[in-house]
Amino acid sequence: MPIWDEYPAEGRLDYAVNSAGVRSHYFTDSLLTDQVMANARIFQVDNGVHAQVADTDIDRFDHVMQVNARGMMLCVRTETAAMRKQEPRFFEGRTGKRDIGRGAIVNCPSANSFAGLPGKMSYTVSKHAVMGLTKMTGLDHSPEGIRCNAVCPTWVRTPLLDIELQKNPEVQGAISAIVPIKRAAECEEVSDTIAYLCSPAASYINGTSLIIDAGVTTTVRLH
Repeated sequence: MPIWDEYPAEGRLDYAVNSAGVRSHYFTDSLLTDQVMANARIFQVDNGVHAQVADTDIDRFDHVMQVNARGMMLCVRTETAAMRKQEPRFFEGRTGKRDIGRGAIVNCPSANSFAGLPGKMSYTVSKHAVMGLTKMTGLDHSPEGIRCNAVCPTWVRTPLLDIELQKNPEVQGAISAIVPIKRAAECEEVSDTIAYLCSPAASYINGTSLIIDAGVTTTVRLH
């Protein structure tokens, strides 16, 4: 469905995970036919290289923001509208019963929500916007019993990454050089984190993020 359209939720909506899918024009060969990207990743390309701020094409910037930021906002707006109409749920914990709210939302931006990469201005700006959306949703709707958090991964071992490695084998060297544990994340390492944030175990976690990057953002790189 078009990411700029909204569709009403049907039935009870206890959890929502937003990871908008779009095909990137960065990968243009036939390997991507019918391949839906696992996350909202549109790379801005100018003659085959990422564009710097001064060289940014405004139409491309607008397209990135439409999908990565506005698309996520439309999802969250529909979800919160549905969740606020629901009755809260309760969980019997070790210390007694507690209110765990009307619903939980997890957005999936990127480690680029906290740090930039040269030439990826549009992508980085859009992912920072998703973090702002996450914080504001948690702030505005927590009194109604709706939590909103984010998981922010770096490279994840998906079919899309496999395609990128086929096209650019040097990416594996970059991953090994940048990621302290020398590998990309496995999908379940991300999905398990999402499941935790949706669970009663995380009922007091709201408006924040878990960076799934094996420590990439913990250090300053001098070379």
